[in-house]
Amino acid sequence: MAPGEKIQSSLTKNPSRMVLVTYGVLALFFGAMIVSAPLPNLLDRFIPDDAFYYFNTAKIFATTGFSSFDGIHFTNGYQPLWFLLSTLFFILFPEGGELPLRLLFLVQIILSAGATMLLIASLVQLFGTLNAAIGGVIWLLVFQRVMINGLETSLVMFLYALLFYLFLNYGEIFKKSFLFVLGLICSLLFLARTDMVFLVLTISLFLFVKRHSVGETWREKIINGSYFAVPIIVIGSCYILSNLYLADHWMPVSGAAKVFYSTAGRQRMIEEVGSVLLVYLRNIGFALLESRFHYVLAGLLGPVALIALSEISYFKRILSPFRRLWPFYLAAILSYLFYTSVFYGGFSRTLWYFGPQVFLASAAIAGFSAAIHSIEILRPTNGLMGILLLALVLGWINPLSMFLIALIAPLIYLIRCRNLPITNTHRLILLCLVAVGVLV
Repeated sequence: MAPGEKIQSSLTKNPSRMVLVTYGVLALFFGAMIVSAPLPNLLDRFIPDDAFYYFNTAKIFATTGFSSFDGIHFTNGYQPLWFLLSTLFFILFPEGGELPLRLLFLVQIILSAGATMLLIASLVQLFGTLNAAIGGVIWLLVFQRVMINGLETSLVMFLYALLFYLFLNYGEIFKKSFLFVLGLICSLLFLARTDMVFLVLTISLFLFVKRHSVGETWREKIINGSYFAVPIIVIGSCYILSNLYLADHWMPVSGAAKVFYSTAGRQRMIEEVGSVLLVYLRNIGFALLESRFHYVLAGLLGPVALIALSEISYFKRILSPFRRLWPFYLAAILSYLFYTSVFYGGFSRTLWYFGPQVFLASAAIAGFSAAIHSIEILRPTNGLMGILLLALVLGWINPLSMFLIALIAPLIYLIRCRNLPITNTHRLILLCLVAVGVLV
């Protein structure tokens, strides 16, 4: 058998591997399309201004050892891990230009594909291959493009997806080596973007609760917990202390500037509206009010709804593994509240801030799809009801398609009540109804 035939046979026999490879290839393909675009298109459509704050500062730092955007004033207004990675390429190519930018984007393609495959692998384990394939569509359509932006986004989401996958498969939660690896990834994630401190805190809370449940003494908790805490404390404190020493502020100066201008903008709006509460509520509820951010809302509310659904005995077996990932859901909520209460207006309405929420939206769609298809009369639809749910979240549903959905449900019920087998003809009819409903 030829090598190509062996690979094809392996994928055919293992659907989950086929889905995993397919999503990885699609992520690489979409990323390659962006990176191979002509430079004017790349600059105008895909690279935000913020990315050049990294590029120019990294170029100056690589040649002078001074962290500065203009070569005169010191700055720490960047996420440190991506800045250090960017600096390596400008050490190799000190003149700058197009080549180091293309190479950095190549790194982002690899990281984004890795994040996508880790997401799919996690969803396959949680909800099965078909539901993972359905849930992954949101991630691929909504966030793949966002990760190829010259910023830290792809690095953050790769580390986030890796942590999610490891946490799902922790098994030996009390093993010291596992705790150390978990702490190391958490500290790197914090350096990749400092708002990940919320996830570090919720995972710390999870570990404390778990250890408390097995009745360890305080001495055992301190000794064992240190394997997780030490890398976080050492790396995190070094970063914060260096900020205090060099910039007289614990956070990046870019974040401090956004807080300053957000406060001024919010105060002006409060004076115009006459209500502090209304201004804050409008800013916090922007994901509900602005349709282009409803993926974020799905990532916030979807996991909570699934946890509530798992309390019903009928769905408990399917959804119970999802419940132990609550540190990620809680951190996503805290992060969202932080951005929408501390920052105001446009400072909090950029999609690359909300990668974890879109990640969890994909997981929630996969979970709901699994719950739907566990219902006896819906099992024969072979994922079509999950696709309809996906279409609803993506905003592809309009009144005509809702009418077609109303036709689908009685058709399924009629077939099941009459104990008729689901044939390819039935599946074709359902698929056509879905296609018409989605595309009209």
